Amino acid sequence: MRSLPKWSPWEGISIDDRLVPDGVDTIRSDPGVYKIRLVDNSGKPVAIPRFCQADVSGLLYVGLAKISLQNRIRQLGTTGHDFPGDYWLLVNHGMLQESHQGHGLQYSWSAAPEREAAADWECTLITVYRLRFGEPPPFNSIVPKRCDPTGPGLSQDHHSQTLPVVS
Repeated sequence: MRSLPKWSPWEGISIDDRLVPDGVDTIRSDPGVYKIRLVDNSGKPVAIPRFCQADVSGLLYVGLAKISLQNRIRQLGTTGHDFPGDYWLLVNHGMLQESHQGHGLQYSWSAAPEREAAADWECTLITVYRLRFGEPPPFNSIVPKRCDPTGPGLSQDHHSQTLPVVS
């Protein structure tokens, strides 16, 4: 298996009438990957029921920044990113308040040496998640076609490997 990213510490995402990631100014402007997780009001990950087993890391989304992590994560507060639309759909219909009262969001990121490595990391993270839990992370509803689970970067025993997105 190819080397996987080293993650930044988790940062909060303020939830008001839009999503505002904390600490954006300290994020590198390189290509890379990032992940978003659901946490309770004390900042601990919320387990999410999945098809094969619960995801105790609370992972909601794995994203790719082709050019700049800083700009892409900043876009979480805009309509230029898919995650907020899906998130607000659940919030506005009361689904998250019913199941996860007082929830929060956090993100973590990892800069890649180049765009190709970032794209490879994204595919590997999503594919390993799919193989472990039976489906992609909840807000990764569309898995890029380039993320073929039989493609390069995954060994034959990938299903027994530790999920790389859990911190």
